[in-house]
Formats: sequence, C-alpha cells, structure tokens
Amino acid sequence: MNRSAPSLPAQRWLLQGRVQGLGVRPAIARLAAELRLRGAVSNTPEGVSIRIEGPTAALDAFARRLPDALPPASWVAHWDVAACQPTDEPGFRIADSGRGGPLATTVPTDLAVCRHCLAELADPSDRRYGYPFISCTACGPRYSLIASLPYDRDRTVMASFRVCECCGREYASPSDRRFHSQINACPDCGPTVWLSDRHETVLARHAEAIASAAAALRAGDLIALRGVGGYQWLVDATNEAAVIQLRQGKGRREKPFAVMVLDTAAAAEIADFDSQQATRLNSSANPILILPRRSDAGLATTVSGALDTIGLMLPATPLHALLARACDHPLVVTSGNIEGDPIPYLRLASQAPECCLEHDRDILRPVDDSVVRTIAGREVSLRLGRGMAPLSLAFPAEMLRAAGSEDAILAVGGHQKSAVALFNGTQAILGPHCGDLETVSMRQRFVEQITALCELYGANPQRVVHDRHPDYFSSRWALECGLPTESVQHHHAHVVAGMIEPGWLDRSVLGVAWDGTGYGDDGSVWGGEFLIADAIGYRRVAHLRPFRLVGGDAAIRQPWRVAVSLVHQACGAEAAARLRFPEVSLARIEQCVNWLQRPIRSTSVHDVWTTSAGRLCDGVAALVLGTSENRYDGQAAMRWEATGSLAESSAADRPKEGYRLPLMTGSTWQLDWRPMLAAIVDDLIAGREAATISPRFHRTLGEAIWRVAERFGELPVVLGGGCFQNRLLVEAVTIAADGAGGRLATPGVIPPGDGGLAAGQLAIAIARRNRQK
Repeated sequence: MNRSAPSLPAQRWLLQGRVQGLGVRPAIARLAAELRLRGAVSNTPEGVSIRIEGPTAALDAFARRLPDALPPASWVAHWDVAACQPTDEPGFRIADSGRGGPLATTVPTDLAVCRHCLAELADPSDRRYGYPFISCTACGPRYSLIASLPYDRDRTVMASFRVCECCGREYASPSDRRFHSQINACPDCGPTVWLSDRHETVLARHAEAIASAAAALRAGDLIALRGVGGYQWLVDATNEAAVIQLRQGKGRREKPFAVMVLDTAAAAEIADFDSQQATRLNSSANPILILPRRSDAGLATTVSGALDTIGLMLPATPLHALLARACDHPLVVTSGNIEGDPIPYLRLASQAPECCLEHDRDILRPVDDSVVRTIAGREVSLRLGRGMAPLSLAFPAEMLRAAGSEDAILAVGGHQKSAVALFNGTQAILGPHCGDLETVSMRQRFVEQITALCELYGANPQRVVHDRHPDYFSSRWALECGLPTESVQHHHAHVVAGMIEPGWLDRSVLGVAWDGTGYGDDGSVWGGEFLIADAIGYRRVAHLRPFRLVGGDAAIRQPWRVAVSLVHQACGAEAAARLRFPEVSLARIEQCVNWLQRPIRSTSVHDVWTTSAGRLCDGVAALVLGTSENRYDGQAAMRWEATGSLAESSAADRPKEGYRLPLMTGSTWQLDWRPMLAAIVDDLIAGREAATISPRFHRTLGEAIWRVAERFGELPVVLGGGCFQNRLLVEAVTIAADGAGGRLATPGVIPPGDGGLAAGQLAIAIARRNRQK
C-alpha cells in the first residue's frame, strides 16, 4: 500500500433494529468486497457497526445498494452515517464484536428451518443428509440459545461444539450460505440426537433414534421431544385413543391442541387458507396459525372438539421435519408440561411419555410456540413466543430519548397469559409468553424470566409497573421487590397497548377495552369499557350495563351462573328459574335466583357487580348452547364464536340486522343489553337455531361499539382486551365503521389480551415519567 498517497474518504455506519443473528454482517461484507471498499463490520450492543473507506462513487453505491443487499428477515429501524477518519485497512473484514453497556439492538428470535436447509436435509448426496441440527445464516435457533449479545458463537450454547474443518471453510467463505453462521454444525462436529426411556436409558442414536420415534408415533404411542424452547409431547393427530391418552397425561380435558404437518400441501387437506396465510405458515417465525378446519380433515375429534378452527404449523426444526416425513400423517405437538405448569426445558416432566427424542444442544431460554390468527384481514397475535418474541416495541424515538438512559423500567403485566415488558434506557421490548400465574412453578418461571431478560438487555430497573388488582401475583411481587412501584389501571393499559402499533401514543383516543376481568376504579369488576385516553391518563365515558356475578370467581368457571343473572335482570325471576343447564341441578339454579332476589352485599367477594363484555358473552353462550362449565379460559366464548361462523358459509343465513341494544344516558353512557337478552330468550322459545342467534349477537355488539364511537367526534378508536381475539366481533366493528378511514385501530402483533398488557403499562410509565421531567 502506498502510505504517501492521500487517504480515501471514510464513513462510520450504525444500523439498529433486527440486525443480529440473521446474516447481516456477511451480507455487508459481500457488498463491500464487490465494491472494493475497505474497512470492517462488527456486532455491538448498539447494533451493527460498519467502517468503510474508498472512492466517493463506491461509497455512494454502497449506500444505494445496502437496503436491498440485507437479508429479507432483517429490519433496520434506524440508520446513522457520519464521516470518520480513515484507518487504511488492507481489505474488508468481519471484526470481533464489541461489548458492554445496555443493549440497543434487537435480540434475534428463533427461526424455523429454511427451504434450502430442508432441501439439503432430504438430499442423500449432501453431507448433512438427515442431520437434525442443520442450519445457516437464514435459519435456526437464536433467542433460546443465546447467553448474551452481541451475537457470536462464543456467547451461545454452540460454544461447546468445536467446528470441524469443513464447517470452518464454510464459515470463512464469503460465497457460502454459511459464511459467518454462528451456529454452523454438521454430523462430525455438532449436536447429536438419541432416543431414551423415562429412566434416561439410551435406546437408539442418530437416524435410528428418529426412525424408532416415528414408529412409536405410527403405533399410537406418545413420545416426548426436546424442541427449540423446551420439551414437547407428540402423538398421531388422527388416532382418537392416542389423543385421549395425551389429554389424560397432560390433565388437559378439552382445550384444543395444535397440529403439525410437513408442508402446505398437507395443511390444505386439513384447513382452508389463502395465499397470505400460506406465506405465514412458511415464514421463518413459524407460528401456530388458527385456520378454518375442513369438515373432511380426518383428525381425531378430540383434537379441537366443537370448534370450527384448527391450529396448524409446519416443522420448526429439521428434527420436526424428519419426524413429520417419517410419520406421513398429522401430529399433535404440544408443550410437555402438566396443565398449569410452565414448559420444561432443563429436564422432562415426571409424567412424561415412555420415550423421548433427546439431544445435547442446551436450551438457555424457554419459549412456547407463538399463536396467531387472521382477523379483519390483519394478522393478530394471540400468544407471543418462539419466532416472534422478544418483540421490539415501536415507541417514538423522542419518547425514549426523553426517558433517559438511566431510568430502566420493568412492567410485569397481569395475572393470566403473563408476559413482562422492559425499557433498558435505550429500547423497549415485550417479552415472550410466560403463562397464568396460578401455580408455584409458573410463578417461579415468571421471576426467572424477569431476571434473565434484565441480564440479557443489560437493564437495572429503577421502577416496577404493575396492575392495580391487589390479588394478582405480579402486583404482589412488584410491591415486595424493594423497588419504587407504579400502578396502572388494567383497561387503560389495554387501550395504550393498542395505541403503540398505529403510532398514536402522542394523541387522545377513544379506547374500547372489552375483556373478562379488570379491577375498576370503583372496586367493581370492569370489562366493557369506553375510555377517552392518552398515554398518561383516561376518563371513563361509557360501559356496558352492570350485572351481578353470583359466586364471584365461580361464575367465570361456571357461565350458567352468568346466564341466570342476565335473564333475571332482563326478564325477571320466573324466567330465570325456568332455565336448565346440563349437569346443573334445579336446586342450584333456584339458589342462584334466590340470591339475586336479595340486595347485593358490597363486602362479599361471592357477589359482585361487573360490566364485563367477556362475562356477557359467556352468559349468552351458556344460555343458547347450554354451556355449564368453562374447562379452559374462554371456552364458552370460543364455542359461541364458532357457532356464529357456521352461518357465514351462506349469505342467506347472515343476519340482516342486530338486536336492540340502546345507549342510555347518565353520569356515563351505558349500553343496555337487557332488550337484546329478552329478544334472544324469545328466539330460543321460537325455536331459532344458535347458528342464527350468534352472528346476530356479534353484529349487535359491533354496531353498538361504533355507535358509541360516533358520540365522540373524530377521536381515533382503539380496540383492546381479550374480547377482540374474537374474529366475528372485530369484523362486526370494522363493518360498522365502514368509511371511517384510518380512524379505527384493530389488534395486531401486540396481543390484545393480557399477553400485551405489560406493553401498555410500560408506555404509560414512560409517558408519565417524561411529563414529570
């Protein structure tokens, strides 16, 4: 190199966003080499740092071509480019990663096996033929095996596997698909698989282990498998006896199972879906996708019961793909835990099946599968997990800058479908699904996940934000953790969570917060709320007419109690006493009616007022379908939605108009559901079918929501809360709002239920903190 020649122009770039663990550095290195630029690229806690130098024309070409050169799965949230001093590098290299400080870059999520690796997996001439841990820069586990960032092999569980000469050459070759793939491995140097019994005795290894596991599945046996984020249980989805055995083993009586198939051709034999949903099935996130189930699906009836939908997924890993190909039929794939416990990842549950496909690639961060569905033409997350979490929250940059790098905040969500959110001083994230905080083991996992996320993101929280409900475990933990705390009203958090994706954190909205249970400002159970809200505060302006929950929490598990209460208020005691439900004695119904005749006792936890839309749906479902018990969360409402979906197949069966649901004036507006309830009772007496009543009910609620919205001018409208996981309800609102343009925000990637609650809590805490400053 001629040291006397003048140095060429130089630039320093910083890319922030989803830029690590996806092959971004190799892509940059290839482009720089092609343009004969010199310099280096490295991962840092802030993102991807680039230093380039060369002729001005080449630098301009680099800037112009870089967006298209990056891997499709990557996403750059922020680019920063500045001139710098040249260092006269001899070429372009991928440098060692920087360390230290709060994490500013996005943590890479686990990626499903890609089509290129699947092709190699099935090619007998390929050296990775049949290898269950094949991966490349575009696929493979990330979040579940990362110890820390920046993303490099020595900070993952793959550090214990020394690469062989062949894998080393692939890693070093810019033209190879595995150029700088941090988890690159092959049968000679990578993890191995074996089949063991529940006493950990090895029964078979390598390909023989997979063949033996497939034979067991075809014979109707249950097997366990160590997946990406924890142990799973698998069974033949077409074998009724096997599925029943799985339900008995898990203690899961009726909650639907997800089904895995080899490819979209196999999926099309089970469910109906469009091209957009097919793309999602094949995406690197690989979620469970809720789809309409075909009547000739051929699955065991106990897989999804009375629902008209099925949760479908394609193989997440090469190991799943090998099993699916060897079995050649759909498989139930579910977390390997007893119902109510967290997914196990260090060792098998004590009640595990007789045999397990084990491997020696450790799992550092447990994570459940993600669950999504399409509602009103938009993908909605029901559960954030593998492939989608941790989720970067799109808070305005000025909002985060104002909060300051020293003020880390932890938001702990609610009690059900728990997930936490974190601001580490540089970025805000929503963590993966944890679960319902009912059991000791789930509460331990909740605390472990908080610790693990804080360590990963380099956060030292100075405050903890929690729900106002005094009996939630998350609230009690926050109040006992020793840090300053801040409480946020449940439905305010739902509304603000729904304001994040449309970018409305800087304005006031009309928030519609409909769910099952939330602690109200007046001590009652809210759940059918209309709030004028911003990111700091709210005002309750309307709600559903209150009704009594006889038995308190027992009414959640036994929706017949809600039906009796609704009919009692709408039609009188005699009509309520005439109701009948399966497995509910006449004496219990009479006791419930007699209780409703008495004045409410404000101090009784077994007799409370509620405005809950979720309980209203449960009660109507119990009334029309005879549902006496909820054997899992949301069962009655899901059956009620499925019943309404049946009418969609025929335009003649669709409701021409809804029931009457008047909006009454008072200190706040009230939607009076009593005329609707009375009309539904009349429909039942007249012998009208449930498939006619359900769509009419959902249409009534959707139109009523928009009727309230029209009372508040041009305020943007946000839908939040678990009721908006119901496709019929959301689509009824969107139909009623036809012509409203961009005024309505429906749910999206942040779960509308309690799984997204912490995101709203975090946004509120940051906004309030900024106002104080």
